Amino acid sequence: VLGNCSAGYYCPQGESTPNQNLCTVGHYCPEHTNSPILCPSGWYQDETGQSDCKICPGGYYCDNSNGVVVINETITCPSGYYCPPGIDQYPCPLGTFNNNTGLNTSQDCSPCLGGFYCGEVGKDSPTGPCDAGYFCKRFAMMPTPNQTVDADICPQGSYCPQQTASPVPCPPGTYGSSSRLTAENECTVCLGGWYCQTHGLTTPTAECDAGFYCPGG
Repeated sequence: VLGNCSAGYYCPQGESTPNQNLCTVGHYCPEHTNSPILCPSGWYQDETGQSDCKICPGGYYCDNSNGVVVINETITCPSGYYCPPGIDQYPCPLGTFNNNTGLNTSQDCSPCLGGFYCGEVGKDSPTGPCDAGYFCKRFAMMPTPNQTVDADICPQGSYCPQQTASPVPCPPGTYGSSSRLTAENECTVCLGGWYCQTHGLTTPTAECDAGFYCPGG
């Protein structure tokens, strides 16, 4: 049997006087309520005498199994996740991480650090370094990525040790005709009779001019 109560109050069965019992924190009491109703997850109520609940703000996660009373650091959205207003809590996607708490949107997740990959959702730190022979500028999802601009196989004319953020050009006097080189000594020494004038060559620059000689390198 519903109590004859105003909104914000509750009247237990058998109550003889209306509006004696203020609705408690963590609960809401519509009109004619005989007992306080727990705010559902995604909502909270930090005041007494209320007829409805407040939506959980972004950056917090309101799991109301015991009734959320106040918004504070104890229910801040955890690292590795973001929490829009309401009940939902989402992991930061592949290629990103988040070592802070209280994020609101996926845009708040950080791109994976240069030289590293983030191979799982909900990470609060990168998974590990990218493999030698590959580069990982940002957003890398695996240690051997194939993501074009942001993370990919080390291109010709360059070499990439483990944990490389950007390919390192082969130095003058050498060239790199193959992709996926892992160290400077894998760049090819310039051929005798040719010269390699600049960084990052994929083939020798040109043959030596008549009247000059060019030893290898």
